[in-house]
Amino acid sequence: MASRKDLKKDVDSLVGEVVNDCFTYMTLHGDKNRDKAEGIISKIMESRNTAIKKINNPGKLTDKKATKAHFKALQQELLVSADECFTELSKLPKDLG
Repeated sequence: MASRKDLKKDVDSLVGEVVNDCFTYMTLHGDKNRDKAEGIISKIMESRNTAIKKINNPGKLTDKKATKAHFKALQQELLVSADECFTELSKLPKDLG
């Protein structure tokens, strides 16, 4: 298992990619669907904050397997959230029509 420090860096890097793509979209398309892109940023930032809280406060996990499963599930949750955000962002140019 990676250290908490490395896990936090991975979280920030993944969130940074989503936010960067949203800003790129807003730069290229101006005000068209800007509110939706900002909503995606808000959604991924909320997921980031939740993930960081769970990393910092894992609860009383006494078993090594339980700890590993907790952090593995946390990684999976964040990947699913990021994938949903990327999917929403990829649909925005189609809405310009």
